[in-house]
Amino acid sequence: MPTRAEQNFADARVIHYRFFELIKSIFLDGNPGGVKHAMKLLGRDSGEVRLPVAAVNESAARQIEQALRQTGLLK
Repeated sequence: MPTRAEQNFADARVIHYRFFELIKSIFLDGNPGGVKHAMKLLGRDSGEVRLPVAAVNESAARQIEQALRQTGLLK
């Protein structure tokens, strides 16, 4: 029988791999542009990006949206 710490580690690993592609995609084009784009897609718009931050490029935006869908956060 696994110890509580072993079970927590196993649970954390599952969560980590579930969100790994999303985390990678959010940081493809810098921070916080990717985070702001993800929040906007989730209906939690945090306003426009202002200089010196730039909006994410189209490729990163598509990858963020795809990753959000894969995790089940975006329908």
